Amino acid sequence: MNMVAKPTNDLQGNQVKKTLVGLFTAVAMMFGVIGLSGSAAVAGPYTGTVPTEVKAKPRPAVSTKPAKVKVVVDTAGNAEPTGWVKIVVRRAGKVVSTKTVRYSDVDVYKLGKLAKGKYTVKLKFTPKGAESVYIASKTKFTLKVA
Repeated sequence: MNMVAKPTNDLQGNQVKKTLVGLFTAVAMMFGVIGLSGSAAVAGPYTGTVPTEVKAKPRPAVSTKPAKVKVVVDTAGNAEPTGWVKIVVRRAGKVVSTKTVRYSDVDVYKLGKLAKGKYTVKLKFTPKGAESVYIASKTKFTLKVA
């Protein structure tokens, strides 16, 4: 008995190779399309094309504890922008405090202890990086400290 394996027909080998390459290409294209369709950055791939909206929800403030504000930066899509939030607190037109903090996802920031009274708080979101697809945004609100 001869135990040497016979080579397969070249046509059968080429057909198997072509079938595997075609299958691999189809799967790669399918995952490539699915992978690109999910984020807001793909919807606006150019610098500064995806709008953002800064939303602020102040916590009830008393003069004996630091005032806090919850900040959310919304975008069109499911991507989460990162960057910086500049917080300016004013009372009667005069700046009481200013701070710039790093933003990622939803954050709560301390504004510091404030005396009783009415304050205007301005928030400005600046996206990270000069090549960011996000547009800067800002908002303001009135904070009453008891």
